[in-house]
Amino acid sequence: MRWLVLSLALAPQCSWALSCLPWGVTNAYVAAEKSENSFVPVQGTLTFYSRDLPVVDMTRQDKAPPLTKIEARFDGHALGRRSDTALSVEVVLEVACFGLWCSRPKPGEILGFLRQDGDIYALATDPCGGFLFGSPDGADVQQMRECVGGGACQPVGWE
Repeated sequence: MRWLVLSLALAPQCSWALSCLPWGVTNAYVAAEKSENSFVPVQGTLTFYSRDLPVVDMTRQDKAPPLTKIEARFDGHALGRRSDTALSVEVVLEVACFGLWCSRPKPGEILGFLRQDGDIYALATDPCGGFLFGSPDGADVQQMRECVGGGACQPVGWE
């Protein structure tokens, strides 16, 4: 009997896991290009208060906020085919939750795609990806530049 209880306790909890499709900079680039919205590819620093991020109360998981909007600031560059342009703007950081899983972005260096609506910029992120890539490595930056420059831009998982 102890073996049964122990094996049940150690069994994987698949129903508790969030499964996401592979997602990377190239996927976000293609999604931005196909969107009806206008997006600006950017690299720089995102500043916001982490205390404003959504927190899931595990005793009331059904009450997780589906979307939290946070005032943020972006300072860096809009990436262009031929050259980059300095860009410093106020941004609405849109942090989505899927059930009890919420995106947990961190202030700091990012690659991303700002959605632009007139003078208003928004940056959407979710537990499976979105348009924000924090702490980008050299490969991500190179891939973003390749996509923006009109080069090879093969989305992850679409081989």
